[in-house]
Amino acid sequence: MPAYKVPIRDGVAPWFRSPLPQSSFPQRPERDPILWEAMKKKLQKAQRLGYLAQGPVKSLTSFFSVHKGTEDIRMVYDGTRSGLNEAMWAPWFSSPTIEAHLRFVDVNTFLGDINIGDMFLNFILHEDVRVVAGIDLTPFFPAELEGNHHRHVIWE
Repeated sequence: MPAYKVPIRDGVAPWFRSPLPQSSFPQRPERDPILWEAMKKKLQKAQRLGYLAQGPVKSLTSFFSVHKGTEDIRMVYDGTRSGLNEAMWAPWFSSPTIEAHLRFVDVNTFLGDINIGDMFLNFILHEDVRVVAGIDLTPFFPAELEGNHHRHVIWE
């Protein structure tokens, strides 16, 4: 579908139902040194792959980790605390029953339940969302502050 090429490339424009958030809550430091190191590695990977960049940050979202098996973590980027989730509107669609849904989900469809790992990082955020979905890397990279009091980045 040619009409979707540009939005998929540049990010789908968001629908806002209230004013954009202006959250400046700093990222909470991770107290567990093992989790801190695992989170830092995930953030370094996102930076190395070019998913995070310097840019204007009008609002910060928080993030945390959850255990993924016994040896890994999954990063969760949370727009609740900043007010981003509340400000955005997403169209609702119904699925009549779980049985109706499951008739379409199997290993031969794109809806099969697979571990997509860093798939979130493959979806481009629209520029209107990037500035209000910044993250604070300060607790994980204090040596890189270069005279600044904080290190805020956006999703590229």
